[in-house]
Amino acid sequence: MASFFKFFYKSFSLLLLNGISHATDVNHLIIGVEKLSYLPHYSFEEGDLIGYTREVLDAFAKTNNYTVEYRLLSVSQLYAALLKNQSIDFKYPDNPQWNTAGKKDTKIYYSDSVSSYIDGIIVMPAAKSKELSFLKNLGTIKNFTPWGYHDLIKSGKVHLHESESIIELLSQVMFGELDGAYVNIAVAKYHLNYTIHSPKALVFNNKLPYIKSAYCLSTIKHPKIIETFNQFLASETRLIETLRNKYNMNIEFSP
Repeated sequence: MASFFKFFYKSFSLLLLNGISHATDVNHLIIGVEKLSYLPHYSFEEGDLIGYTREVLDAFAKTNNYTVEYRLLSVSQLYAALLKNQSIDFKYPDNPQWNTAGKKDTKIYYSDSVSSYIDGIIVMPAAKSKELSFLKNLGTIKNFTPWGYHDLIKSGKVHLHESESIIELLSQVMFGELDGAYVNIAVAKYHLNYTIHSPKALVFNNKLPYIKSAYCLSTIKHPKIIETFNQFLASETRLIETLRNKYNMNIEFSP
């Protein structure tokens, strides 16, 4: 009988310790974010995440007593961290329509929109209203999907050039090396205004295919926290709008 109680006590203690450990792990969130110079959405300085995304996630963490560790990873590394080794709790940005083939065997939970966006083609002002036939050389960020151009690229009618840097893409369009670049319009506008200091050098050609969608937070491990995050987004609309204004998130190229 004594040995039974000793066994029971040890088993109960292990369960209790495991429960405490699990609770501690959940209170600490590891969020993987794309390591890109992608302001106003997100970027990094001295290895630290900055921008609109950081402020939204920090506010959520503070409201719900979470601590957060941000891991800045390349696009391909970020997918591996979420889907393969699961070394992160959350991925940002994400969207149910991205990398559908790679995700097909995995249940992933997505938040509501953290930020809406437009991805499309920026061109020289003279090409603002040109039709699709003019587009021969298209640039985009490495591992990004230029929605609406897959068939043209596959057929060889459009040649795709990938870059690690949006600044490089913008420069290549400005110097005539590319006919256009498929980018996030707000990000292109930000860099034209504040990095290149030539806000009118390139324009958005809305005659060409573009997409309006949303950046979401995703997870495999913590669907309940996604629900809490959605509640935060719904209840803090004033804060979200304040941050969008702070980072000029509503600035877009005129049609």
